[in-house]
Amino acid sequence: MGGAGRAQAEGRARNGVGIPRSLVQDAKGKDMYFRFYDPRVLRVFLPTCTPEELSDFFGPIAGFLIESAERGHAWQCSHQPGYPLRLEDLAF
Repeated sequence: MGGAGRAQAEGRARNGVGIPRSLVQDAKGKDMYFRFYDPRVLRVFLPTCTPEELSDFFGPIAGFLIESAERGHAWQCSHQPGYPLRLEDLAF
């Protein structure tokens, strides 16, 4: 796995209190910030996760909303352990 992919994978790890780490390293060891709180990052990151990685990322949370790139839309992201990510486009 190279560059950003490795940084994304390492960003899935959690610190001791269950909060995703924001400081990760790329394949060359360069420190980078994983902006897990940024909807633009989550829209790209979450669909690449395996069911196990989603379980690590979601923790005890069953789902949440993130804003869509499309005005007036949001994504409802939900996850059950062992299953792939479920994304639903919501218009409002």
